[in-house]
Amino acid sequence: MERIKRVDEPTTLIIPDEIKRVSVRAGGFPRAAHGDMGPKFQNDVKVFAYKTPQAQSYVQLIDAMVPHQDGPVADVAAVVADDAAVADVAAVADVAAVADVAAVADDAAVADDAGRDDVVAGASDPDHNAAALKALAYHLGGDMVGVCRVPNYAWYSHNKAGEKIEPRHKNAVVILLDQGYETMEGASGDDWVSGAQSMRAYMRGAQIAGIMGEHLRSLGHSARSHTNRESEVLHIPLVLEAGLGEMSRIGELVLNPFVGPRFKSVVLTTDMPLTPDRQIDFGLQDFCNKCTKCARECPCGAIPFGDKVVFNGYETWKPDVEKCTKYRLGNLKGSACGRCMKTCPFNIEGVLAERAFLWAAIKLPFTRRFIARLDDRVGNGSINPVKKWWWDLQWKDGRTIEPEKGTNARELDMDGGRIADRQKIALYEPDMLPPGDNRMVPVKLDRKEAVRRGETAESPAAARRRIAQRTPPPTR
Repeated sequence: MERIKRVDEPTTLIIPDEIKRVSVRAGGFPRAAHGDMGPKFQNDVKVFAYKTPQAQSYVQLIDAMVPHQDGPVADVAAVVADDAAVADVAAVADVAAVADVAAVADDAAVADDAGRDDVVAGASDPDHNAAALKALAYHLGGDMVGVCRVPNYAWYSHNKAGEKIEPRHKNAVVILLDQGYETMEGASGDDWVSGAQSMRAYMRGAQIAGIMGEHLRSLGHSARSHTNRESEVLHIPLVLEAGLGEMSRIGELVLNPFVGPRFKSVVLTTDMPLTPDRQIDFGLQDFCNKCTKCARECPCGAIPFGDKVVFNGYETWKPDVEKCTKYRLGNLKGSACGRCMKTCPFNIEGVLAERAFLWAAIKLPFTRRFIARLDDRVGNGSINPVKKWWWDLQWKDGRTIEPEKGTNARELDMDGGRIADRQKIALYEPDMLPPGDNRMVPVKLDRKEAVRRGETAESPAAARRRIAQRTPPPTR
């Protein structure tokens, strides 16, 4: 990641003043849980994360960690001495004496704190803090780590209980967890191990961020972890802001150059001073323009073949969330779906041969179309039976059984692009979403209107011209 080109702005347009905050209730799965998609999907969402024995075990552990995502902050924090002073004392005194050193600051810090009722918590150097927290995240098992500011629009407006959320932290540490190349190689992407892969990564992320949050609170810094089970922030804008990837054709997913879309994220927000990372540019916008493999391979046609649009103030290939949600919940021959991750050309292992193509895709734009086509020719995205280590098992009524409907064992669908010309993407914009404080009152999806908005969505080029002319966004 240290070698990737850094830029001052994301490679996709973001118009902060036009982004409306959304509630947890507005997400695809919460809408299904509230009955917006009908009783069938309301029932499906109840067992979505429990459809395999592994996954239901992971979820129990994730749930058990929720009470530890936040907690009381130490009233008086230790002021950390410089490393040299700690090392000197440790070398000549009993180890217990090191704890006393932690309460000793340099003369300038002591002078600054004079007359105050409490001690400034932790180190005040944001560069040092950011480096230290990244090191800790890697030490605990994170695969990719970045630091960013938390823009106001990245906070949900309401939590899942319908209570308003007030933004409270300025900084975030964003951690990516690889779902596992080897397992994904042996899978179809929408078979029975898909949900277990997701929950395993989420479980690891919850553990890592939870430990880091507790550590920061013990130093006197407010900190909260945000997991898949309980989050006050949207992860996608923070993964982007933390310089861990670019927006991809998959849509509601930031793609990383080294693990592609094959990750889950966890976020730790804090008031500790941190220096943010810059965004990255590895040529993904051009690559995704030339590659439509994820759209072709999507089992429900939810990923757009067409161009990017401006949705709620940001530029994206916006997927059809309704279609995606319904397929993942109603998948009878697997648990959830990660077909787009499985078949993306950036879903790579990082071996020497792949590094050469990755370098070319990043550095040589004229090779990108060729590399996208080559990915098909060499069979990337196919099932590798040698890599399959698990049994396809279903968790139902509190016991493990063989799958009742079988298992998805898809190979590449070279004819998947046949739907491109007639594809309709439904865009459910913020004004069409349920109120954030709506609890268990179904709000039916107006798909006809959502499709109309997809067909008339503003293009990024038009948005840029409009911004330059200082004209308001089009009315819907």
